[in-house]
Amino acid sequence: MVIPLFPLILESVGGGIFEFTFSFFLFNFASAALRYPLGYLADVWGRHLFLTACSCTCVLASAVAIFYERSFLLAAFTLFGVSTAFYFQTLYALVVDIVPKDEIGRSYGNMHIAEGIGYLTGPLLAGFLLEVRPHLIFALTLLIFAACIPLTLRVSKNAGGSMKGIEKLTASNFFRALRTVWALGVLLFIAELLRGFSVGFLSPSLPIYLENFNAEPALVGAITMIAMACMYAAQAAGASIDKLGSMKIFLISSVIAAPLLVAISLAASLTQAAALVFAYHFMSGLSWLAFSSMLGYYAIDEQRALFLGSAWSMWRFGYAFGSLSCHFVWESFGIRSLFPTAAIFTFASIFAVIASKGRLKRSVELASSI
Repeated sequence: MVIPLFPLILESVGGGIFEFTFSFFLFNFASAALRYPLGYLADVWGRHLFLTACSCTCVLASAVAIFYERSFLLAAFTLFGVSTAFYFQTLYALVVDIVPKDEIGRSYGNMHIAEGIGYLTGPLLAGFLLEVRPHLIFALTLLIFAACIPLTLRVSKNAGGSMKGIEKLTASNFFRALRTVWALGVLLFIAELLRGFSVGFLSPSLPIYLENFNAEPALVGAITMIAMACMYAAQAAGASIDKLGSMKIFLISSVIAAPLLVAISLAASLTQAAALVFAYHFMSGLSWLAFSSMLGYYAIDEQRALFLGSAWSMWRFGYAFGSLSCHFVWESFGIRSLFPTAAIFTFASIFAVIASKGRLKRSVELASSI
């Protein structure tokens, strides 16, 4: 509800290009910086309470944002970033804990679809409230996340971790685990950094770009909702990813997605731009699922949450610094230049994944021989 339309929310309180891009930098930098320690703790202590901590942080962020002033909104968006550091690697590691490796794609796809059911109506509702009483957006998110707390507490009681507290919690053990994770996943992590840069150029600018075609906030919200629906529709391909291979599907979908970004920048009308945005989001959703499945498949059992957290930390760092760089490119070359720039980073991530094939293949062969 909040993230896709945050530039429009800031615009409603007098925010400009710097605030749009800086807010995404704060969100993603906070998320990225905390994923390493929280991923490690999820492996050592188990998955319990990390999902609940996410809901509590979102409640606090919503309470701050209700004041609906620029500084409060930036602080709230930073807190929303913190909440993601509790949530994503913990939940994705938990799924891999309990499903066979040849069903990771289908399981992640089903999880994304369930997430999408709740996510899809958010931008449309937020776009409507933005035109009526904007602060009600955050009153509603506060109630939703408060309702999630007892639900996540129930999940937390049965959530495990790979190491379950058997390793002593010390800085040296943390850095040893981090070195192990990076030795295997470095090229995948670089690919995530590049993918994050691509999204960092896209997310702050897309709502404003659509608005430049004289679209009202409610219509931008509707287009965003349909784009998200296209992205989540791609999640039904999880079983195909398990069958055909996550790396192959990632490469194919990314090769198609990058030119679509260039085409968005060349759109002559809102209709053309929206159609291209929908197509891009479908291919982006397919590459998201394929890459997530690839990470889950190759994650080291004993450091699963740390492996996933390291990958998504790099994605968030890329997103953060991409959003910050977006400000300078936007002001220097115009908003249309941001989409080809995002395409360049998408293409670069493809080469990083291709380069990782040998290292990942050797790790699988080694694991199977033990």
